[in-house]
Amino acid sequence: MALKNLASAMNNTQALEAAAIILGTSPTQEALATRTEQLQLLPVAIREIRQVLARLEFTWQEFWAVAEKYEVIKLDYWALLTTQETDLITKARKNSEQLSVNS
Repeated sequence: MALKNLASAMNNTQALEAAAIILGTSPTQEALATRTEQLQLLPVAIREIRQVLARLEFTWQEFWAVAEKYEVIKLDYWALLTTQETDLITKARKNSEQLSVNS
């Protein structure tokens, strides 16, 4: 984010390109601004997802109600979840699929 701010202030092509590489987006002011906004959502997404996962028994639908709000940063939040958390999500999805098949 600091590189994005530096690139904006300097309007420097090399700074834009460096910020884009770090943030994983295109080297344009608009793309960098969008990606920065997305990454600012990351702590909120992780907190809300972990609140669902902390329930003793949660359903795929409960998880998805939160996760779909953050679909645009799915790869980002998925990378921050623990193996145990991703296993819980996978199990909930499989249980949901099993219920759908049996209905």
